[in-house]
Amino acid sequence: MFKYALSLLFTALLWLGVDAADQIQFSATTERTKVAMGEEVLVVATLLTPGQLSNLYIPQIPPDDAYTVIKTDSRQQSSIEIINGHRSRTITTQFYYSLAPRKTGTFTFPSISLTISGQTYTTNPITFTVTSEAVVNPDVRVILSLSRKELYPGEQALLTFKVAQRTQARNQSDVTKGFNDIVGRIDRAFGGNFALTRLFTNQVTSGSERIDGEMYNVYSLRYLLFPLSTGTYTIDAIPYDYNELRRSNRRRSMDPFDDFFGGDFFGGGMQAVGKTALTAPLTITVKQLPPPPPGFSGAVGSFSIAASASPLTVPAGESVTLKIAFKGSTRPGSMSDVTVAKGDAYELFTPEKQMSVDTTDAGIITRKTYKYLLIPRKEGDVTLPPVTFSYFDPAAGEYKTASSDPITLTVTKGSGVPQEQTRYLTQEEIREVGTDIRYIKTDVSLKPQTRYAYREPVFFLLFPVPFIIVLLSLLYRFQSERRDRTMAKNIRNKALATALRQLAQLRKQSSTVKSADLPGKMAAAIETYISQKFGLAATGRTLDELKEELSRSTADAATVNDLAAFIEKIDLFRFGGATLDTASGVALIAEAERFLTGLEKSAKKEKNIVNTGAVVVLLALAGATMLQGAPVEHWFDKGNRFYADGNFDSAAVMYEDIISAGTENSAVYFNYGNALFRLHKLGPARQAYERAALLDPTDADITANIKFIASNIVDRVPEPQRTFIDAAAWKLHTLFPLRTQLWIAFFLLLIISLAISFSLFSSRNVRLWLIYFSVLTGLLFCGVASSVVYKIYTTEKVAYAIVLSPAVEAKNEPKGSTVIFTAHEGTKFRIRKIVDKWALVSLPNGMSGWVEMKAVGKI
Repeated sequence: MFKYALSLLFTALLWLGVDAADQIQFSATTERTKVAMGEEVLVVATLLTPGQLSNLYIPQIPPDDAYTVIKTDSRQQSSIEIINGHRSRTITTQFYYSLAPRKTGTFTFPSISLTISGQTYTTNPITFTVTSEAVVNPDVRVILSLSRKELYPGEQALLTFKVAQRTQARNQSDVTKGFNDIVGRIDRAFGGNFALTRLFTNQVTSGSERIDGEMYNVYSLRYLLFPLSTGTYTIDAIPYDYNELRRSNRRRSMDPFDDFFGGDFFGGGMQAVGKTALTAPLTITVKQLPPPPPGFSGAVGSFSIAASASPLTVPAGESVTLKIAFKGSTRPGSMSDVTVAKGDAYELFTPEKQMSVDTTDAGIITRKTYKYLLIPRKEGDVTLPPVTFSYFDPAAGEYKTASSDPITLTVTKGSGVPQEQTRYLTQEEIREVGTDIRYIKTDVSLKPQTRYAYREPVFFLLFPVPFIIVLLSLLYRFQSERRDRTMAKNIRNKALATALRQLAQLRKQSSTVKSADLPGKMAAAIETYISQKFGLAATGRTLDELKEELSRSTADAATVNDLAAFIEKIDLFRFGGATLDTASGVALIAEAERFLTGLEKSAKKEKNIVNTGAVVVLLALAGATMLQGAPVEHWFDKGNRFYADGNFDSAAVMYEDIISAGTENSAVYFNYGNALFRLHKLGPARQAYERAALLDPTDADITANIKFIASNIVDRVPEPQRTFIDAAAWKLHTLFPLRTQLWIAFFLLLIISLAISFSLFSSRNVRLWLIYFSVLTGLLFCGVASSVVYKIYTTEKVAYAIVLSPAVEAKNEPKGSTVIFTAHEGTKFRIRKIVDKWALVSLPNGMSGWVEMKAVGKI
């Protein structure tokens, strides 16, 4: 029956076009190959078949006096996979053999055979070593290994940190919890004598490995290690903390299959016990390089150069593309450029440069590609000499020279006149990242710049304008109230003219008006003037009250006293019984006109004095401002000359003087950063570049130098990956500098205010379209405003710093004893909090710790 079922099964598989024999696998494995007397060891034989097999039996093994078979068992399970739309099924059958050795020495567990559909499948034999003493293999071990123990400065070696856990450990353990601390401990252990670069990813990789005859689950971190100085260094044991999970309140079964199948795993309580495992000390010898040959640039590793040209046959005066491929097993900063020798037979242009960095199991591979434009000048064969590069090969322990093959061009007769070649700068030439820093800025004007563009007075004055326009438009609709205010103003301005006109009319009528009525009419004209000009009700007031009110209304005291005396004089004619004739009445009218004119001039004079005083004060302040300043232009030119002559120390001093004088300018910080970089001060140089970027974030030279210096520092902290939407939003956010965005926001607000104002005086249909337009413009304004607000927030609230010392340890707390990670000169931090002389900083990958402020410089 069993054979019949197998026959049907394989017939079906053959009908489907599947080779069943190729899909059947039979193998054996064990938990360990070293065992002590009295211990048990388990052998598992695994059979993989594409279909269900019935009536399977446990294969028997012949008796052997070297061991005893304590127990056998079998298990079977099924799994289904769908690959490229095809469904496949795999049946896994496992046979278990529990063995106990009888004597010391070695014995071999024999091969096990099964016959399926007429074909025999056999497992591999397994050899065991039996000792008289118990074999002690820890459940958890940590291993720190280096691919080579003897290195040269600049040579790269693979450093691996492993945490291994026995698959059949009696007590399970949580061994991954300690990886958060171990990264900082490894960085601290290697200190400033080595540079470490994490390989591939920040995630911990896992797998399985046989160690001392037993299977372990292995979790590992891999680094590339670069020695920085010669000597013999001993890396002390590095502690690794983990939790061991122990069962409590339950006795373990004596049957090994209970443990293997999980019989004792379920039930009972679990207790976490803190454990610490130590790596073995690691000794590294960094040997001195032999005396270098001429032309050696310090590169250590393996290098190769290849050259090609297209076309190889070309008329004189036409262009040839020359390509140089340069590859080396080192970091980009340790790999200088190669150059093509110039010749009289051809013209060579500045090359287009490209660089790529690959991380492999063998280490870092840097590739540089140079594309030259070459123009032969005359007919004949032109031979391009080999491109060479001197380096030290640590595998051979000697200096070598990488060289390309020479290239011969066949130059035919051209048109007689070399063709003019138009060559545009490539994107790589514009950036020049990975080659060298950009040259200093010379022909620039040192206009004051600020990172706080939003604080400039022009924006404080302009941004209220759109709101004022809307407000005035709304106020204009209340015409009656505005007309009243305008009418009162006109009356006040015309008060003197009205009074003089009344007095002139009274003079003409002096011969016909009764002498007793003339003073009353004059007093009425004066009272009307005072009421209209100063807003005072002169009628019904005493003379003293009127004098007090006039004194408060900007009239000078002498004029007020004269006017009061004149009013008293009029009252003598009105109420005192004095009489007037025609001549004295005309004289009295002229005196009234003179006093009213004087009172008008007195009021205007007070205002002019105040305005003139304000102008004088403003002019004085402006003059004082113009007197300030320092000869920064002279210092800038002098610093540039020092830099061009190679006196980088003196150039840095000149730029420092400009900055100390209070001049904030991106060109000054840029040139200052260049001088510091030439002095090998990576940290201060990057700090200067970052400050320049805050003043002019769109400057391509500043961005290029920041990228270049970041590629040459010891620490390479990757920026977090952005999604497509985040990357697009960030691109729009950084498309314009803050000052440009402020102008865009102002003009958008101005357009919205004008549209709203016009809608107040437009017809219904036009008003509707203006409202739609205002809403759409408002949405655009909200987007720009959000970007502006975020930039202002980051400027005011977010602070960054650069590591200025050779290395700084980030600790778990101020003055703490636990080191989280070690950062080297030039690394950029974000400052989260400052407490006394300590700052809580974080890296782009999320790691944070406390560092001393004296070791970093704020941007």
